[in-house]
Amino acid sequence: MQEQPLIVVMVSDDPRCRPVLRMAAAMACRYEGMVLPVHFRREFVLVGTPGFIPYQEPGAHEAAHARVAAQVRELAGPLSELRLRQLHGDPAAGLARVAREVRADLVMVAHPPSWRGVLARRMVRRLLRKCRVPVVAVPVADREHTTLRRLRLAVGLEQHSTSADRELTRLLSAGGYGRSDGSRRRHGS
Repeated sequence: MQEQPLIVVMVSDDPRCRPVLRMAAAMACRYEGMVLPVHFRREFVLVGTPGFIPYQEPGAHEAAHARVAAQVRELAGPLSELRLRQLHGDPAAGLARVAREVRADLVMVAHPPSWRGVLARRMVRRLLRKCRVPVVAVPVADREHTTLRRLRLAVGLEQHSTSADRELTRLLSAGGYGRSDGSRRRHGS
């Protein structure tokens, strides 16, 4: 009997990130898995201070957290296991920590189109190094319907999706970059 895949997805109150949560929910429905949305509180460290200093006003984070919770409830559908988790600090390190704790099978992150180059690759590499599971980085678009069509094709909700289904099955299996034996792929090998 095969275990249910667990998909960890980073969510925010930015409406452009909704398609990634929809994609994760659709994948979980299709493969009878679960989704764990993770919401981060953005903070920074001031030099000479003993801890984290939030850059938002006191009520701003609670309002953003409430918007994300409503978004997760709206997109949950038949998935009763959708949960919301809040972490402080570096999003890549926090997401990797959550993925390790819950033994995730797949990690999904949304990134702005301006991250197409170095920043997106750097974040994905950090996640791969720290959590050792397959990572899907989805660029968010300004036009939601275009992104949703691409995501439907990738998830297999359109007719011509057999190659995307095979790729997703490969990612959710032990293959890809997430290796359970601790080995790493080297560039050029």
